[in-house]
Amino acid sequence: MNLNAPLFAALLSFSVIASADTIMPVAEKADLKEPFGTGFDASGNLWIIEMISGNRLFRVSPEGEVAQMAGQLKAGYSGDGSPGLEAQFNGPHNLAVRPDGNLLIADTWNGVVREYDVKRDRVRTVDGWRAPQGKERGNGPYCIALSPDGETLYIANLSQVFALDLKAGQSKVVAGNGKKGVPEDGAVATEAPLVDPRAVAADRQGNVYILERGGNALRVVDGSGKIRTVVNRSGAKGNTGDGGPALEATMNGPKHLCVDRDDSVLIADAENHVIRRYLPST
Repeated sequence: MNLNAPLFAALLSFSVIASADTIMPVAEKADLKEPFGTGFDASGNLWIIEMISGNRLFRVSPEGEVAQMAGQLKAGYSGDGSPGLEAQFNGPHNLAVRPDGNLLIADTWNGVVREYDVKRDRVRTVDGWRAPQGKERGNGPYCIALSPDGETLYIANLSQVFALDLKAGQSKVVAGNGKKGVPEDGAVATEAPLVDPRAVAADRQGNVYILERGGNALRVVDGSGKIRTVVNRSGAKGNTGDGGPALEATMNGPKHLCVDRDDSVLIADAENHVIRRYLPST
């Protein structure tokens, strides 16, 4: 991994998801309330999860048909084993689409991960990880992301990052000792502090990327379990560094990220209102 890799321009080329005569005329009719997490399945369906104002899961078909699939406007924690529309979520923030098409939902303020079985129309709580009782809001799953093989779910909860083996139903800490602070480069990730780890994503090389909203930085945990900073070494707020060394770049309240097919990292630099791209192999 090249620690002098550049951070490229904020203005990227975007493909249009919906044109004037396809999705938008239909999808605009959906009365969404605080849509926050999104994902696509292999059939081209767009899945949307709403935060606390809505607490609902929607599906938008490639033809633009919108359907509420799970959840209710009223927040709660109920419905395991029941049809999706009978289930309740509480401030969900994110979702991930499994290889089989089922949805994993970060049911944040309930402190758990839920699964929506699309074919069976059933909701369940995923075994193996849950926030400490009574501390769900500050320690719930704010971001979830699957490993490239779909077997591991990474969970970021604002202080630590976990890896949940979905088949075994067991989880372990990947990074963070539960304390707030800037990790030293080369430190054992599980013994290092973090600053508001808001999002997580994994690449095909065995690296786990951690985006810190409060720290304005991108960290990476490599296959040996060591952590290092790869974007914004200073942690300062700003909007500088495009085309230069990523360690010298600055960000402002970055909130989400994903890893592209080429293992480049796309960052939602939220307070700068731009998308940044980190190329680790450059």
